[in-house]
Amino acid sequence: MEQKFFFFDIDNTLAVWPEGKIPDSAQYSLDELKRRGHRVALATGRIQVDAKRFAEQAGLTDFVADGGHSVTVNNELVSMIGMDRDACIKYLEYLESHNIPWAVTDRNKLGRITPYKEILDWHPNWDVFKTTIDPNFDFHNVEEFYKIYV
Repeated sequence: MEQKFFFFDIDNTLAVWPEGKIPDSAQYSLDELKRRGHRVALATGRIQVDAKRFAEQAGLTDFVADGGHSVTVNNELVSMIGMDRDACIKYLEYLESHNIPWAVTDRNKLGRITPYKEILDWHPNWDVFKTTIDPNFDFHNVEEFYKIYV
């Protein structure tokens, strides 16, 4: 038999919201593909550490995350590249000049940082991302941007 590669998105493809759980029927399909010798992986826009949570839940060891900017093979992070830093700085400067609140994820973690308290109103209690409010946070000092929330 010829081995095939199958990639699945997480949000409302494998995991059903609001619980974010993988239904038994979807898990059965993943397991059956692996049993038949195929390679099964996730492909998602989520940050690597968040995609890893779902990969573990699904019993998968391979995934492409960050919209293609990170690759994990056999549970090892092979590559992870942040967004274009200059473009992010320019965008955040634009938001600041128009008094538009924002937050950023600047590390491979389940969190975001912002100087704006109103960001706390944007996310439900079940959100796994921790929001840190730091009135002195300066995005110009960020080395890598992985997500921007507006």
